[in-house]
Amino acid sequence: MHVLLTGGAGTIGSQIARQLAPDHEVTVLDRDSDGLSALPAGVETHQIDLTDERAVRQLLDGVAVDALVSAVGWYELAAIEDCPPDSLRAHLEANLLAVHTPIHAVLPTLRERQGRVVVVGSMAGSVPLPYHGAYSTAKAGLAGYLDSLRREVDPCGVSVSLVEPGPVRTGFNERA
Repeated sequence: MHVLLTGGAGTIGSQIARQLAPDHEVTVLDRDSDGLSALPAGVETHQIDLTDERAVRQLLDGVAVDALVSAVGWYELAAIEDCPPDSLRAHLEANLLAVHTPIHAVLPTLRERQGRVVVVGSMAGSVPLPYHGAYSTAKAGLAGYLDSLRREVDPCGVSVSLVEPGPVRTGFNERA
């Protein structure tokens, strides 16, 4: 099985890559070159901006994918009143558009292969937290996006799953 893993250089993504690598062909896309270089041998890696539709399409053109696993995510801590529109836009791009762009690129292949989409979201999308308003908004939008996608592609044999972990030590808080 060929698994496309987006956001695979981060804490959660790299653990997913390590779990998948022994039994599957794994291609990891992420913007973090240091994190990509730390992944196990045998994992194909590409540094890329997952919001860049042209670059993502060019990279994935003709790639046969059986499953797409998305572990992308990013946030900054701020009260909503202190969150300028550019910051909200950055949250939506990092947590929603960066999920949609590769899904959109490989969906025809996933339909042909009756594949699957698994996305790591966050409980913050269901249970918004103070000072996480922009992140919670993006993750709530992600849940709605995946619900719609699931209803559209399930009749074609493509499964869509959302995993919403609670607190995980990812280093997000330290970086935020």
